[in-house]
Amino acid sequence: MIKQVAIIETKLERFFINLPSISNSTKTSLTKVLPWIAIIFGAMQVIWAFDLWNTLYGNTSIENVLYISETYSSMEKLGLFAGIIILSISAITLLMSYKPLMKNNKKGWDLLFLSALLNVVYVLMIPFINNARTNVVMSIVVSGIGFYLLFQVKAKYKKSSR
Repeated sequence: MIKQVAIIETKLERFFINLPSISNSTKTSLTKVLPWIAIIFGAMQVIWAFDLWNTLYGNTSIENVLYISETYSSMEKLGLFAGIIILSISAITLLMSYKPLMKNNKKGWDLLFLSALLNVVYVLMIPFINNARTNVVMSIVVSGIGFYLLFQVKAKYKKSSR
């Protein structure tokens, strides 16, 4: 894993390790559904990335290009474009995590963690996207819950023997 991501993981783990633990049976259940959650959210993020693309470039007629130039500021266009990139990378990361998660391989957990970090970056960019319909504070709370659950099940995933 990238060194900077590993540093963030260590710092977040130190925080989340001190929170109350969920039962072992709940952890086991979570490890069984996480691969499917990754597939569902990966597919949803592909759709959201296409939605942002459509917002920015949906109708490429000259009238629409002129309309986009007048409607969105440079910062909003940059935010939309960055959102497309981040959502696309996050979607790919989630979809790639399915197979290792099914095998309880730590690589799957690492990919979920990376995707969760990318989503936090995306959430922090939302104010720069004109059409954002998401509450940033609520998104950060949901991300926190996601990190909590990720660190609860981390020990259930083992490094591959390759």
